[in-house]
Amino acid sequence: MYGMRGMQAMQGVHDMYGMQDRWQTQRQDYVPSTSKMSQQYKAPTRTYTVNRGDTIYNISRKYGTSMQSIIHANSLSNPNRIYPGQKLWIP
Repeated sequence: MYGMRGMQAMQGVHDMYGMQDRWQTQRQDYVPSTSKMSQQYKAPTRTYTVNRGDTIYNISRKYGTSMQSIIHANSLSNPNRIYPGQKLWIP
């Protein structure tokens, strides 16, 4: 409803008072940083060798991570089937 009319009215106010659109000039110089994007994803850095009687739940509690993150990091189709000697990535 207010779309372009609101923007045109604002432009009229800016022109009338000789104001600059600071946000527009600042945004033109803005280049997004990719460093924050790469910091958000943490690649698995530890491995755990499954022992007899281990469960994903117990392993996740031991390492302070979620079951879902272990399941996802290891692409486990059935998290109830892990075997002694199996190596798991711990995110």
